[in-house]
Amino acid sequence: MSVWRELAWFLLWRGVTVAINTCGMVQPSVTWRPVLPARVFGVFSVAFMCCMTVVTANALVDGEGLELVLGLAVFPIMAVLAWKSSVGSWLRLTSTEVIVRNPFKVVRIPLHEVVNVSAGYGGVAITRADRTRVGAWAVQKTNLASWFHWHTRADDVVEAILAAAREAGAQIRVKPIAQQPIVKELRSELRRYPKDFHARHGGH
Repeated sequence: MSVWRELAWFLLWRGVTVAINTCGMVQPSVTWRPVLPARVFGVFSVAFMCCMTVVTANALVDGEGLELVLGLAVFPIMAVLAWKSSVGSWLRLTSTEVIVRNPFKVVRIPLHEVVNVSAGYGGVAITRADRTRVGAWAVQKTNLASWFHWHTRADDVVEAILAAAREAGAQIRVKPIAQQPIVKELRSELRRYPKDFHARHGGH
């Protein structure tokens, strides 16, 4: 009977949890990780570094050269860095804070301290009320996407964090992004190219 009683309590607890989450009383956390190609590349890099470590260790055992000691020390370090930079990095948004896990550090930022969020090539930058900035490596936006104002996954992350911060009472100070000169030049060149091409080669 005790087993059935424990099962009943477990099902009741799960039902209450689902009901609370459905009603919005508890907001589940959302985690963003690097894109799948970056994670796959990181896993392959770790596997390669591990293989090189084994090969180097076998060479040292066979007495092929003490200069391989450096490789034996470097390959494991590179494997750890590859893992932390790809699979081990993430950005998590909860109902009360933003958690940034970079390769070397984990930072927790209360939502009410967030004043600005932006996305770029170096990751998602979160500015706090004391003007300190924390960058999340896990989610990045290419320079090309920034120049042409393409909407990417990084922009969705920024909007989600800003919305959560506003609900938490944060004083958001988001400045409009000015169009960079290179974008204007590229667009003017693209518009002018068909006309120039027709003027030069239209008669041939």
